[in-house]
Amino acid sequence: MSDKIQRYNKMKEEWIKCNRCMFSAGRVKAVLGAGNLDAQIMMIGQWPGKDEDKLGIPVQGEGGKWVKAALDVAGIPWDWVFFDNILSCKPNATPKKPEKAACRPRWEETIDIVSPKLIIAAGAEASKALHGSNTPGSRLAGTSWTYKETIVVFSTTHPAEPLRMKSPDTQTASWKKISLEYRMLGDIARGLCILPRSEE
Repeated sequence: MSDKIQRYNKMKEEWIKCNRCMFSAGRVKAVLGAGNLDAQIMMIGQWPGKDEDKLGIPVQGEGGKWVKAALDVAGIPWDWVFFDNILSCKPNATPKKPEKAACRPRWEETIDIVSPKLIIAAGAEASKALHGSNTPGSRLAGTSWTYKETIVVFSTTHPAEPLRMKSPDTQTASWKKISLEYRMLGDIARGLCILPRSEE
């Protein structure tokens, strides 16, 4: 068993029974990161939805379909990504600083274990957490920076945002914005030699 697997399994044993914040009382299952521990790309989202809460796995259900579609736009295969969220429990209220702070050591350790070259910060809350500033998450979408001086972070609108749109026109507009961001993401992944460069 590799050192990464041993470290991650040990961490999971601790966090699967976490009761560090009030959201633990209302969850069905704690949702920890999942995917290829040797992935060069991580996607960190906001928090589990009902499908994730039920299954204990991130990026499921209708939201997962939108995430896959966005990754397809970037040219990134699903199994090249390790998925996680900044919260491991489905919130039953608007998450505040104590809940976000309680889960931070978990996802920071997960980043350390996976050691990716590129992190996709999916959504405003994940982007703010990884950026570490008071910049509104909506202003971070489409921008990049480095995490701990070595890992490139690219912020995107959450791919599942169109699910919240009330009309086909706003859903289409949202998806166009997301598609543009994920084409930019593909360019970044090629620049980092994670994806093959397009032939001229």
